[in-house]
Amino acid sequence: MIKFFRKIRQRLIRENRFSKYLLYAIGETILVVIGILIALQINNWNENEKAKKLEQVVLKNLAQENKANLVSLNQLMTTVSNCYDANHVLMELFNKDDAFLSTQNIDSLLFNSLEFDRFSPSENVLQELLSSGKLDIIESDALKNSLFDWTRVLKIAEERYLDCNRKLVSDLTPYLTQNYVFKDLDQYGNLNWKEPSKFKKDKHAVFDDLVYENLIDDFMYRIDRYLTQLKELETIIKKVESQTND
Repeated sequence: MIKFFRKIRQRLIRENRFSKYLLYAIGETILVVIGILIALQINNWNENEKAKKLEQVVLKNLAQENKANLVSLNQLMTTVSNCYDANHVLMELFNKDDAFLSTQNIDSLLFNSLEFDRFSPSENVLQELLSSGKLDIIESDALKNSLFDWTRVLKIAEERYLDCNRKLVSDLTPYLTQNYVFKDLDQYGNLNWKEPSKFKKDKHAVFDDLVYENLIDDFMYRIDRYLTQLKELETIIKKVESQTND
């Protein structure tokens, strides 16, 4: 094809038909430009097809990761809710007489009142998108905003967890170490003691102590804030689930 056009140009020059040669040159240039534009269009189409396929893979992986995180989050929320509820029941036991307190399983309540955990979701897909700068491969702005919300709220949830843990380690655990029997609590945990402690302690005395009531009240405030962030994470997970399905 190139040889064909070259021969035409050479013939027009030999015949001194400059005006026709000029028109021909312009036409040839236009054809070349059109050819380049077509090639670019085909290349762009191919790149768009690759991007769409990659986006589908990313969305599928996000959906799987999201589903697993929802399961673990719901399990954690149950544990944290049980912790809050156990502390709420303990608050109702203050200034009650021994006869009433004897009807309560205080060891179990106290064990559950200290049980909560950190939320550690899988973020392999999201972190890969963020670190590689490929987040823009996701076309949905709503989904990208949800992923940014997830990162923001997860950071707050981690801060709330650390706040609860500091209260547990610095105040509640030292207090109960001095005023209660941990072995009796741990029969409900992994240690699973079969016999109670040989040390005798008046377990009901803590419910006549304002210090312990204040400790529980403060701890419940922190647990409630932590639970609020976990619920917000649950909302975001369900939103991402809907958006990835769309």
